[in-house]
Amino acid sequence: MKKLHDYLSLFKQSPLRDVSSESDSIIALFSKEAGQLMADAKFIEKRSSEPLNVVILGEVKAGKSSLINAILQDDVSPVDVTEATSCIVDVSFGEEPNASLLLDEQVVETGSREVVWEYYASQSKYIHENKQRAEIRLCLNSTALKNLHLVDTPGLETINASYENATVNFFNSSDVIIWVFNANHAGQSDVRERLSAVAKLGKPMIGVVSRIDEIGNEADAILNYYRNNYSLYFQKIMVFSSLWARIGLEVKDGDTPRSSGIKELLEYLKEIDEEVKRVKSESTLSSMYALALKDKALHELAKNRVDYLLNQILLFRNKCDYHRDSIGRTLKGLAEEWLENKFLAEEEEQVLAAINDSHSSSEINSMVKQAVSNDNINRRLEQMFALISSAYSSEWKNAVENIALELSKADELHLSFQKKIIAEVEGENITMPEMLIEGVKKGAAIGGAFGLVGGSIVVAMTAATMPALLVIVPFYALIGTLAGGIANLFGLPKNKEKLKRGVEKEFRRARADFGNHYMSEFQANLNNVMRSTVIELTDNFTKTAEMPPEAILQRYVESLIKYLKSLDETI
Repeated sequence: MKKLHDYLSLFKQSPLRDVSSESDSIIALFSKEAGQLMADAKFIEKRSSEPLNVVILGEVKAGKSSLINAILQDDVSPVDVTEATSCIVDVSFGEEPNASLLLDEQVVETGSREVVWEYYASQSKYIHENKQRAEIRLCLNSTALKNLHLVDTPGLETINASYENATVNFFNSSDVIIWVFNANHAGQSDVRERLSAVAKLGKPMIGVVSRIDEIGNEADAILNYYRNNYSLYFQKIMVFSSLWARIGLEVKDGDTPRSSGIKELLEYLKEIDEEVKRVKSESTLSSMYALALKDKALHELAKNRVDYLLNQILLFRNKCDYHRDSIGRTLKGLAEEWLENKFLAEEEEQVLAAINDSHSSSEINSMVKQAVSNDNINRRLEQMFALISSAYSSEWKNAVENIALELSKADELHLSFQKKIIAEVEGENITMPEMLIEGVKKGAAIGGAFGLVGGSIVVAMTAATMPALLVIVPFYALIGTLAGGIANLFGLPKNKEKLKRGVEKEFRRARADFGNHYMSEFQANLNNVMRSTVIELTDNFTKTAEMPPEAILQRYVESLIKYLKSLDETI
C-alpha cells in the first residue's frame, strides 16, 4: 500500500517529532501529541498487515480445541484436559516456537507448549479456586498462522468476572468470530441472548456444529435445526468433525466417507480474509487520512504558535525602539534643561551674594575656583544623573506597561486564530485533545505574563544601566575659563550691578560651553544605554515567555512550513 507508506514516511519527517530541549513548553506539548499521533499511525499500519484475527467461543466440550487442531493440522491444544476449557488460548505465528502462561496478565511459566500445558494442568485447581484469569500464549512456526491468528476463549459456562473484560477485548479486536455448537446438545439450551450480545459487535460470525460424527444419520437434521433457529446471527453455518478431519489427515486424502467440514471452513475463512483485507485497506487509508488531517491541524497550530512568538518578539522590539526614541528625547531634554538652568546655579547665587556683601575679589575668586573644581563638578553632575535615573525608571516602567497591553491584545487575537484551527479540524469529526487545547489557551498569555514582571525588570535594569550613563567627560577646562573671566571682571573699576551682570554673563557662557561639549558625549552614551536597554528588555521578555532564541524559532517555522507543504501534497 504505497499511500500508507507515503503517510508513514512523511509523518517521520515532522519537526514536531524531532524536538530538542530548545523548544518552548507549548511546542513540547505539540510534540507530545505528535508522538502519540505517530504511535497511532504505526498501530494502524501494524493492524493493516496482521493476519486474520479469529476468536473461537462456545460451550464447554463443544470441540473448540479440536477445531483449532484441525485448522493447524497439529495437536496445539489438548482435547482431553478438562481444565483447558476454562483458560484463554492465544495462538499466533513465531519464527521460534515458544509458549507462556499468564495469570492475571503476569507471566508465571515459559517454555515449550508441552511444558506450559503440563504446568497449567498441575496448577489449574488452585488457579480456579482463586479466580485467577489464565491465558496460554502459543507461538508456532506454522504456515497456516501466517494468515490466521486464533484465540480460543473459555467455555461459556466457565466465563466469570475475571475473564469477562478480556473476552470482550478479544471480541472487539477480532475480524471474525467462530461460534462452536455441540451437535449432541442441539435444542438442550438456548444461547440467543449471548449470540445477540456478540452479534451487536458487528463482526462476521460463522456457526460451526461440531462432533457431527457422533450423531449418526441425524447430521442433516441437526444442521437444518441450527440454520432455522440461528441463521439470523451468522453469515454461514456449517458442520465439523474432528474425527473425520484426523482420518483425512492420516490417509492423506480429503475424500473421507463424510466431509469433515474443515476444508469448507478454511475456504470460507479465506473469503472473509480477502474481504477483511479489502475493508482494512479502505479503513486504514481512511484512518490515515483522518490522522493526516489531525497532523496538519497540529502542525498549523505549532506554526501559528512559532509565528506568534516571532511576531511577539518583533512587536516587542519595535515597541521598545519606539519608546527608546521617545524616552531618549525626554532624557536628553531633561539633561539640557538642567545644564542650562540648574548647573552651578547655587554657586552663581553664592558669588552674587558675596558681591552684594562686598567680599574681596580674592574671596570671590576663591569661591569661583571651588565652584569649578572637579569634586564640585562631579557632585553637581551626580545630581543631574539622579534626576535622569529616576526619569529613566519611570519612563521605561510606563513603556513596559503599554507594551504589555499591546501584547495582550495580540495574545487574544492569536488565541482566536488557534481556536479557529481547532474548530475547523473538529468540524471534520476529529477531536483535538483537551490537554492540547488548554495548553494553547495558557500559551497565549505572553503579554500578561511579561506585564506582571516588567516593572521589577526595569528597576533592576536602572540600577545596572545608570552607571554606564554616568560618565564624567573631561571638559572641565571649559569651566576653568569661568574663573579667569570673573577674575578679569575685578581688574576693571565697576559698580556692583555691572559686576553682577558680568558674573551672570560669565556663568551663562560657561554653562553653554560646557553643555554644548558635554551633551555630545552624553548623547552618545545615552544611545548606547538605550540600545542595551532594548536588548536587555527583549532578552528578559523571551525568558519570561519561556521562548527559545529567535534564531531557533526562525529555523523551526521554516521547517514547519516545509512539512506542511509536503503534507498538503500527500493528502
